[in-house]
Amino acid sequence: DLHSFPTRRSSDLAIYQPSTGRYWDFWRAEKSTSGHWGACWGGEITHYPQNPGIFGYPLGATATGLPLGAFVIRISELQKGYIDHAVNLITVRTRANCHSWPANRDDGNTAGDDIPCEGQRFRLNPSFDASHLYSPMARMVARAMQVYGAIVTDKGGAVATQAQDPRPYEASHGGVNPYPHLLDPKNRYPGYAQFVALKEIPLNQLQALPLNYGKPCRGSASYLLVGNIRLRAPADG
Repeated sequence: DLHSFPTRRSSDLAIYQPSTGRYWDFWRAEKSTSGHWGACWGGEITHYPQNPGIFGYPLGATATGLPLGAFVIRISELQKGYIDHAVNLITVRTRANCHSWPANRDDGNTAGDDIPCEGQRFRLNPSFDASHLYSPMARMVARAMQVYGAIVTDKGGAVATQAQDPRPYEASHGGVNPYPHLLDPKNRYPGYAQFVALKEIPLNQLQALPLNYGKPCRGSASYLLVGNIRLRAPADG
């Protein structure tokens, strides 16, 4: 509900209209003082429920052409206690001139075979015991990374994943922000839990999957939703 957002920049914005099956992503979306919305870039996917989760080149809010709606963590999922899709991963450096399916482009900035490519899928070591993490949200994100993986969708100023903006939820729930309880139920990090709670997830235990992992073979009739591919369990290492 766009009426729930104040008159200021919303950054990345995803809109899905179930009645028409249309989906939009916007980058640097902003509402003016007169109430009109604009954006620097974006894209539309028609027949979104049947789309494998890739914008046509060169559209979409991410640098990879992957829609935010396929990966963003929803408040309703966290309240149910599980995330049943891959999450996205934003990192400071991505490999220059390299992208991996399902990405159809990249804005990589760093040379080196040890730098991840945009679109590349990682998984958290399945032997890691996520049940010991303090933050409920960290436990859910870690488990999603183990079962579905994390896909590098963009680069940014810090390592991050993206979750639903709480403002529409607040507008319909008496101003209550659900994230403090989900991130930091004992209030160990008052006012800054969103910056530290997920640090419990050991990124040094992320395992890189082969480039173009999950890509359908040429001529294949399979139609994969890239966010919902369940990962096989190869030997650890």
